[in-house]
Amino acid sequence: MEAELQWLLEQSIPETILAVGKQLSGISFLKSSKSALSDLSSQTSLTSNEGMEIRGTAAVSGISVTQLSLTLPHSQSGQTTTTHLRKGESLVLQQAQESLNFIKSVLRRLQSNVCFDSRETALVFMERILGDIQQAKAILAADDQQNLMPLQTGTTEASCSQKSS
Repeated sequence: MEAELQWLLEQSIPETILAVGKQLSGISFLKSSKSALSDLSSQTSLTSNEGMEIRGTAAVSGISVTQLSLTLPHSQSGQTTTTHLRKGESLVLQQAQESLNFIKSVLRRLQSNVCFDSRETALVFMERILGDIQQAKAILAADDQQNLMPLQTGTTEASCSQKSS
């Protein structure tokens, strides 16, 4: 029994940790190069579903909205307002950023020299890793509308123009 525990602590668990790290490193939105993010880029049309005439398009690359154009009605004047994200600006999606933070935390832990001297230390380490991975997944699976809003930054402003309908 002691030999099996020693094998687990010295060989099997560290190999498993390397495999988990390799899988997590392959998550596409962790890649920070522009060429990797351009492969993840997608554009979609936006329309409202509650009777308002909101129209627009958005492009998402990795964890950021990189292009945004919205046409919004002004309820009293009959005019519309068009809002654009400035060229070169982006809005970070809060859910994706929070999930990314948990995954990066796991990767930092996995990259440290992990050496277990007891079953308990291995168990605590693996529970922390699993907890962070589960938290990252739960954040991405949440459908709470409030948490779907992009983070607001002081440097990101939209430009607006008004048109008569």
